[in-house]
Amino acid sequence: MNLLAIDYGTKNIGLAMNNGTEIAFPLKSIINNEKAIEEIKDVYDEEMIEKIILGMPTKMDRTAGALAGEIKAFAEKLKEADMNFEFEDELLSSEQTKKMMEDYSGKYDKDAVEASVILQTHLDKNV
Repeated sequence: MNLLAIDYGTKNIGLAMNNGTEIAFPLKSIINNEKAIEEIKDVYDEEMIEKIILGMPTKMDRTAGALAGEIKAFAEKLKEADMNFEFEDELLSSEQTKKMMEDYSGKYDKDAVEASVILQTHLDKNV
């Protein structure tokens, strides 16, 4: 199953994929603007994505995070564009990304890496 993960941010949206495997990899980031849904739909169609895994922020007590309302509104736009999705708790994904990349000295796409952490979490739970 081809999955696309989304790490939603107010400025950038990170994307990651799995290409039908059990391993997630960062794809790219896009600017969060009026063309974002169209860009995601292009990837969705071109890569024959079956489902989007959309990160949902939660606090340590498992209550909704700060962007939860905005992400739910974004999810409605995905639905209107005929894209299948489900939410995945992204608790500590930013911290996992920092830990994974702490020894890496090159440039990397933080948002896309965070999307890959979200997708890998989903894949690990659903193997």
